[in-house]
This record gives sequence, C-alpha cells and structure tokens, in this order.
Amino acid sequence: MSTAAVIASITLRQLLSRRRILLILLLGAVLVVLAVAYRLSDEGTAEEALAWTMGMLEYLGLVTVVPLVSLIFGTGTLGSEIDDGTAVHLLTKPVPRWRLGLVKFAVAAVCAALLSGVPMLVAGLIGSGDAGVAIGYGVAGMIGAVVYVAIFMALSLFTSRAFVIGLGYILIWEGLLAGLFPGIGTLSVRWQSTAFAQAMTDALTDALSGLDRGPPLLTAVVAAILMGGVALVLALRRLRRIEIAGETG
Repeated sequence: MSTAAVIASITLRQLLSRRRILLILLLGAVLVVLAVAYRLSDEGTAEEALAWTMGMLEYLGLVTVVPLVSLIFGTGTLGSEIDDGTAVHLLTKPVPRWRLGLVKFAVAAVCAALLSGVPMLVAGLIGSGDAGVAIGYGVAGMIGAVVYVAIFMALSLFTSRAFVIGLGYILIWEGLLAGLFPGIGTLSVRWQSTAFAQAMTDALTDALSGLDRGPPLLTAVVAAILMGGVALVLALRRLRRIEIAGETG
C-alpha cells in the first residue's frame, strides 16, 4: 500500500469516529426529516412545494448544515492531531508535508461533501419531487463543503481555538454580515454556493423569485476557487513550518 493510501486510511478512520459520524448524520437527517414531514402534511400545489423545498435547502442546508459539517471535518483533519500530539508520527516521517496536507485535505473534503451534499440531494428530491432542484442544491452543497474544509483546515493550523473561531465565522460572517451587506457576499462561501444552486435551477423562476439571489455565477466560481486555493496554500505553508520536538533540519 502506498504512503498516500496509508495516510488516507488513517485520516478516514480518525474523521469517522463514532461520536463524530453520529453528530454529522444527525445534522443531515434534519433536512430529510423536515422534507418528509412537509410531504406528509402539505396540501399545497407543486409550485408551493418547490418553493418551500428550495427555501429549506438554501436557508437551512447551505447556511447551517454544510458549514457545520465542514467545520467538524476541516478542524479535525490536522489541527486536533497537532494539538493532542498524535500527528508527531506522521510529521516526522520522510513524506513531504505538502503531500501529507493534500491527502488529508482530500479525505476531509470528500467526507464533508458527501455527508452534507447527499442529505441535501435526498431532502430536495423528497420535498420537491424535482430531480433538478435536488441535484442543483446537492452539488452546490458539495462544492461549498470543499471550500469550507480548506478554510477550516487552514484555521486549525494557526490556532488551537479553530472550532470556536470557525463557529464565529459561520454565524457572524456567513450568517449575518454577508446577508446584511450584499457587497461582501462574493467573499461568502454561503452565497457562492447559493449562486451555484440557483444557476442549476434558474429555469424555475417562480420559485426563485422568493429567494435571495447569490452573486453572478462566474463571479462565484472565481471567488470560490480563490478562497479555497488561498486557504489551502496557507495551510500547506503553515504545515511545512510546524516544528516537532526532536526534529532536526
């Protein structure tokens, strides 16, 4: 087995611990349960079901579930290992640290994308009965999760309070400021994800008319790539400079 495969396997086992996976599954289950409850109780039209589902996926899925799941995985992939000392055996091995960081990022990003995007896809399909809405918001959630994981992984390498600061970032920047001041929405992963979702469901103009609009799609794509890329570069640079007791050179 290659070194990258070994690192990926270790990271996967670490990230999918019983308590962590239970919490994450509960977060995703909220979306599905709400969608089921709506379908069982609603007597409205198909258009109303579509609008309700899109609102739920946007304001609960993209605003709450995706960033929280990403925060759990992003801060857990390296930061917690460094804090408790269990990363020593990896960081002292003759493996380039940038490769170690990339493998761990990839594993965390895939986990976050699947465990936040798939529940959104399922909830979207149940709530609206429209595959386009389900796929649009599911894919948008997955893209947003990847960017969030890069940000939170970088944060975890600069501070031991990454989880608390990350919660503040989600609540204040993503949840409050980006909504109050549209001009800074381009630098919000939430609004970038919203733009991706709405671009994939743009034919549903009646349902979209009741939702806040994200930035133009091209702007959202460029901003997401820049934010995720910068965060990942900062994380890899910081990882390279971390000193381990007893390490030489």
